[in-house]
Amino acid sequence: YLLLLSTLAAAALVALPPGPAIGAVVMCCALVLLPWVSARVVLPRLPAASAVEGTSVTRRLLRYGLQLGEELRVLVTHLPLLVAWSALTVLSFAVIALQFALVAGSIDAGIDVIEGWVAFGGSGFAAIVSLLPLGIGVGDGSIAALIHEVGDVPFERATAATVLIRATVTLPLLVLALLSYLYLLRSHPGGTSG
Repeated sequence: YLLLLSTLAAAALVALPPGPAIGAVVMCCALVLLPWVSARVVLPRLPAASAVEGTSVTRRLLRYGLQLGEELRVLVTHLPLLVAWSALTVLSFAVIALQFALVAGSIDAGIDVIEGWVAFGGSGFAAIVSLLPLGIGVGDGSIAALIHEVGDVPFERATAATVLIRATVTLPLLVLALLSYLYLLRSHPGGTSG
C-alpha cells in the first residue's frame, strides 16, 4: 500500500507539471491514513469471526479474513505506531531509490532519486502483478524499462544499471535473508518459537 502510494507520488513528480504534481503528492500523503480511518469506521462494523459458523471453504475463508481484520485493527488503530511504521517504511523506500540512482549514475545512466523511486516501485508492482515466483524476469525487465523511460537513459545503459542494481541491492538482501533463515532454523529446531 505504501509502495503504491509513494510510487504514484514519485511518478506524479516526474511526469506532471508542478501544480498537479504537488496535488497528487498531497492526495497520496492523505491516503496513507486510509488504513487508520477504515480501522475506526469499517472494521468495527464487521461481524466477529466467531459468529461465522460452518466448515465450507467459503466460511473458513470468511472466518480467517475476519480474524485477520480484527488483528489488523489492533495494529492500525494506534495512530503513533501507524505513523512511525509508515515513516520507517517510506524511509527504507527512499534508501533503495537512492541506491538505484547511485548505481545508475555510476555507469553514466544518471537518474535522480525520484526516478529511482519510480523504477523501484514500478518494478515491484510489475513483479507482483505478474504472479510469477519472485517476479523472476519481470522485475528486472521493468527496472530497465522504467530507468530507460523516466530517466531518458539509453536502453543498453538501463539494462546494465539493472544488472548492477540486482547485484548490489537485491543480492545482498537475499544473502542476508538466507543467513537469517538458517540462523533461525538452528536456534529454533523444528520451527517452534521456544
